[in-house]
Amino acid sequence: MTEKVIFAKDLVTSWLNKIKEKEYSITVHPKEENGFQFPERFLRSVTDSNKEWSEISQVEGKLVIKSKDPIKMASLIIQIEGMGYSVEE
Repeated sequence: MTEKVIFAKDLVTSWLNKIKEKEYSITVHPKEENGFQFPERFLRSVTDSNKEWSEISQVEGKLVIKSKDPIKMASLIIQIEGMGYSVEE
């Protein structure tokens, strides 16, 4: 049987606040099959659904996404990789 560990709420809150002080960044590379460009539909879906918590820009044909929320970034990475794009941390 697995033992459950319960942490104090103030400890968890402090830890989360410390994690959210850092800025996390990923670079998304376009697919070769799209002529090394991002389709407009992909750009809209990534930008529209994530603009509240992240900063998204295009640099040298790559998509750079910055955020202070590592949990949402991890979720976004899984979503983007599931679409077949290469993600560099």
